[in-house]
Amino acid sequence: MLYRAFCNYQLVQLFGKRYENGITNSQLGVPIILTVGDESNPRSTVEEVYNQINKDLDEANVLLVDYKKPNNSHLDLRVAQGLKARVALTQGNWSIAAEYANKARNGKTLMSMAEYASGFNDYNNKEWMWGSHVNEVQTQSFGNFGAYMSRNFSSTVIRSCPKAINSKLYNMIPESDVRSTIFDKTGKHVALELPSNFSKFPYTSQKFLAVSTGDSRCDIPYMRGC
Repeated sequence: MLYRAFCNYQLVQLFGKRYENGITNSQLGVPIILTVGDESNPRSTVEEVYNQINKDLDEANVLLVDYKKPNNSHLDLRVAQGLKARVALTQGNWSIAAEYANKARNGKTLMSMAEYASGFNDYNNKEWMWGSHVNEVQTQSFGNFGAYMSRNFSSTVIRSCPKAINSKLYNMIPESDVRSTIFDKTGKHVALELPSNFSKFPYTSQKFLAVSTGDSRCDIPYMRGC
């Protein structure tokens, strides 16, 4: 039910008009499917979809108490609490969002500045609450997150059009802010030793790093406790 809540939450934001707090959200959302079958289900209203999402989340927040997950690719109580907070934010329920965000992050510690700048590519990171691990038997080419979002994998899109931040926004980040460490104002990324055929533009990001220029594996974060 937690996966269902997550999926419906993503879908209703894509295919329905946004949720507006304080009104009856009668605009069409997505079908609510609770059983396996091939029936043609009509679209439910956005309000109905969010009601089902919250029903699933509330049940998950009870059923997952004391469950110990084997690794961060699995869901647990923290993830249920975190998703409850995200949904509450979307619905404008600020007090519920704050309550469940605090529950989800309770006991979690933040990364050091060095860890923050290390590549966002390890799902064992102490801040991560939920993520996907890409192991060595999975594709090492263009099907991975790192093939499009990293700074160092040798794909055409990364070599020619690396991700960058707007310079005006970058200049608003104080040097003492750890987020300043994941962008290179020069774009040369000297520490990464990028090959000569990589385009080097100012203000490019190095937040996500793949295993190497020839290996696009990069674990994917879905939720952090920060």
